[in-house]
Amino acid sequence: MSSRVGMRRSMLSRLTPRERNLLGLLALVFFIMGGVMLFTMRRARFQESQARISSMRRSLDLVYLQGSAYAERLKEKESRESAISSETLKFASMIEQAQSELEAGELRNEDEKQALPVGDGNLIKRVYSFDLRGVKLEEMLKFLQKVENKPGHIVYTDALNIRSPNDVEDRLNVEVELATWELRRAAEAGEEKPSS
Repeated sequence: MSSRVGMRRSMLSRLTPRERNLLGLLALVFFIMGGVMLFTMRRARFQESQARISSMRRSLDLVYLQGSAYAERLKEKESRESAISSETLKFASMIEQAQSELEAGELRNEDEKQALPVGDGNLIKRVYSFDLRGVKLEEMLKFLQKVENKPGHIVYTDALNIRSPNDVEDRLNVEVELATWELRRAAEAGEEKPSS
């Protein structure tokens, strides 16, 4: 081992200082060129992967925004919108029809609240409130079931406040808020008809 070290020293000692500097400069240039080559190779790979990613993004955009999947989603949206009735729901007449389920209870304080736009403004939420006085639990449930099962409309109980006037009777006082959604176009057409 000492002979190898001695050989190296003897090789370097035979070189002049200028040759040693040139040899060090050559080693430095070798390392710099190796680093540059590695960076250029990595840059080429990065550009290839970037090109693949951008082509995949373009193809996904075509599929989701212009292809058959996009057309299917548009059809689904149209079918959902068509499921929402285009005619304006008349709460008062609907409640009068459902009132046949009540035997002893009475309806009071009927009031339709201000219509509110929902989401992006294409839908309008309409709320109708009323009180049921002196009604049995079974009658109230039948009444609400008949109201909520109105064909062609989405009607649901938005708020329900049940009170018992006393502990002896099985009759209840109920405050009900019913709500529905309507398309803005249909609601505006319904509002324009009475004015003409």
